[in-house]
Amino acid sequence: MLTDALKKDEILGNVRGMTKKLGALSEASLKEGNVDRAIDYCQRCENHVRRFEQRSSSSDNNNQVHLGVALSLMHFTYGQALYTRARDEHGQTRMETLHQSEHRLVAALANAQYADYNLNKRACTILAAVYHDLTPTDGTYELLRDTLAAKFEAEFKTNMSTATGGSRPKYVCFAIDLSWEPLKKPACDAMLMILNDSCGDEDMIGLIDLGGQWIFKLTKKAGNEQHLIREIKKTENRNSGASLDKTIDDCMIALSQRPSNYAGWLIVLSDMYGGSVDSSHGRHARDLLSNAAPDTNFVFINSWKTGGFWKEGKPTAESRNVQLYIEAAGETGIELMADSVEQLKEAFGQVAVMMGTGGQFEEL
Repeated sequence: MLTDALKKDEILGNVRGMTKKLGALSEASLKEGNVDRAIDYCQRCENHVRRFEQRSSSSDNNNQVHLGVALSLMHFTYGQALYTRARDEHGQTRMETLHQSEHRLVAALANAQYADYNLNKRACTILAAVYHDLTPTDGTYELLRDTLAAKFEAEFKTNMSTATGGSRPKYVCFAIDLSWEPLKKPACDAMLMILNDSCGDEDMIGLIDLGGQWIFKLTKKAGNEQHLIREIKKTENRNSGASLDKTIDDCMIALSQRPSNYAGWLIVLSDMYGGSVDSSHGRHARDLLSNAAPDTNFVFINSWKTGGFWKEGKPTAESRNVQLYIEAAGETGIELMADSVEQLKEAFGQVAVMMGTGGQFEEL
């Protein structure tokens, strides 16, 4: 899954892609309780970022944006892992690890103009907890703990529309296969998770089934959240056909009409049925996707093993069709496998991480 996509990013030297994926792997390791492995991923991430930093030109604005995004996420991921380690340590060792975590989180926020708004908020939350653990009775740190999140929330809401990095609001399209009953509820639960934890008030959310029917077109979250939640929940009771290429084309047409300050996300859940390399809709969609890169993120969650249709193994032609979409998206395209319901949940969780939020840091 992510490890295969990571190898491709390493070959291409795609520092943003590598940082996002290594950050996702580190967070997954923390959730499994494996802090050492999480920190190993952080170190691997830093090695890639430092190499990119050494060969980047300071006069190349595009490179500086890529570097700023990578540095922010790298330092945040490292700070989070170190804080998790410190919570299991004692005495001077614990204090030293807390200071290391503080250093990383402050460095992440130093690149905050490039980072996802919600990632900045998470960094503030963890940093406040670090300060509290360092000096729990110190009034200065308690004051900082109370004001950090509010300070950054106000700053980044002001700057969101002009940010050059991940702080931009998003147009998010979900294209979901509703033909296989066992996957419908897990998919709906996953979309609700992303809506609640990974989408800001200014984000636009759309949901379409693979029969090409919009359940709701792109809708602003602010003021419509309860409506969106109700519609997603009702999706559990819907069925759909499988016009994969036309559906992706419809989504790309919708995403191509967004304002330039919005990032684009297209998340497809499909067993690949209904797609063809010869489809005119597919060719048009890939043209739009290629022209939109790298501002449009394309995620294909492949459920061919669990979808119940492909009894004789993975279909070659349909697999090639998916790869053409990934290639068209370039560094922001990724295929995640959902070989079970549990893997489907993990895949959507990885999408949330790559959006820059990953849900709330547990127990903070």
